[in-house]
Amino acid sequence: MSILILIFTSIFILFILISFCLISISNKTSRHVNISDNLNISVIIAARNEQENVITIIDAINNLTYPEENYEAVIVDDNSTDNTFEELKKKTSGTKNISIIQLNSAGLKGKRDALTFGINQSNYPFILITDADCRPQSN
Repeated sequence: MSILILIFTSIFILFILISFCLISISNKTSRHVNISDNLNISVIIAARNEQENVITIIDAINNLTYPEENYEAVIVDDNSTDNTFEELKKKTSGTKNISIIQLNSAGLKGKRDALTFGINQSNYPFILITDADCRPQSN
């Protein structure tokens, strides 16, 4: 009987220690992020044959109310067979916080590769991902 009590007591103490450690680790690694902190954000957009949508997504990016110096948009042309890349270059000429890169120049293809390539080319620690046919709200 005393061995049984010892086993249950040991398990209970072990459970409390593990719980304490997990709570302690969680408190050390979590950080409350407030959008008013003006975080530096990279918006990664994969575009494949989106010639018709790129003008609208560029306009939406340019109309964001978030401070321009705190975000960048990295648009990755994923081996488009239409004029997506040319439209992107034309529409973003002179825009300093929008980068246009081609995935085929890296010998890669597919949305996963496009997003990974864009993330690797980004400059900021916080990443947002969207598609070329999505329309982010201005705020």
